[in-house]
Amino acid sequence: MKRLITFLLLCFSISIAHAWTPDKNKTIMIVTGFGPGGNTHTIATWFQQFLESKGYTAIVDVKPGAKGQIATSHLARQSNNGYTLLVTLGLGMLVHTDESTANKPTYKDFELVTIIGKVPLFLITHQENQIKTTNQLLSSPRQKISIATSSETTEILAKNLQKTLSSHDVVIVPYKNNGDVMRDLIGGHIDYAISTYTSFGPLLKQNKITVLGTTSNDPNFPKFDRNINTLHENFGALNGIVLPKNTPQAITDFYLNVSKEFLRSYKTRLNDNNIATS
Repeated sequence: MKRLITFLLLCFSISIAHAWTPDKNKTIMIVTGFGPGGNTHTIATWFQQFLESKGYTAIVDVKPGAKGQIATSHLARQSNNGYTLLVTLGLGMLVHTDESTANKPTYKDFELVTIIGKVPLFLITHQENQIKTTNQLLSSPRQKISIATSSETTEILAKNLQKTLSSHDVVIVPYKNNGDVMRDLIGGHIDYAISTYTSFGPLLKQNKITVLGTTSNDPNFPKFDRNINTLHENFGALNGIVLPKNTPQAITDFYLNVSKEFLRSYKTRLNDNNIATS
């Protein structure tokens, strides 16, 4: 019996020795490639707040540009000591850009901790536009229209729509951030945009935006009439938490467990912003 107790205590001490938690006197840098206004920055900010609620020090470090690739390139150069992580969007974590390896796929340079949520995309327009549904757009006379994007994922959907709207002269206009997209959209400088709910939600409440279609078929999202025309069902952006390559398993396990707690605590808030957590 004594030997069994000794063995169990030894196993427990070994598991404790291999566990890892951040030093509360050090700062955790949460890198994101997208500025305020979009779902990726929103998730990063909420994750920062959650870490701070547990007594850790965390800062959101925005490194915008190249559709998130500057941020992933930055992460690839960081130490794997657990104090730098990335909240990423879609394909951004698969490619990083620098002077020597532009657009080189480097998914092996990262450790994906977990997927935070799937974010549906929306086709939106300004209130002055007389076209209010995707069916109206599809059946409208040939015209030149502009569709704004601000990430790699939104650009993929825009290119799909460009093919669907082959009877129109569709111009895809890439932007660096969602804020500029919303400004130009409500100002009438562009006709349509592909975006996420966190980017245009406040403008929708002010009746400045019309939603023509969504990629979501999730009935749990209460924001929109389910009869809205659906474009490319189940297409969306995956938000994930990523660490540098060769990060020790104990560190990855810590962030995986914290992410699970975060998802439980923020589930309602995430779902209210049309971010699916299941």
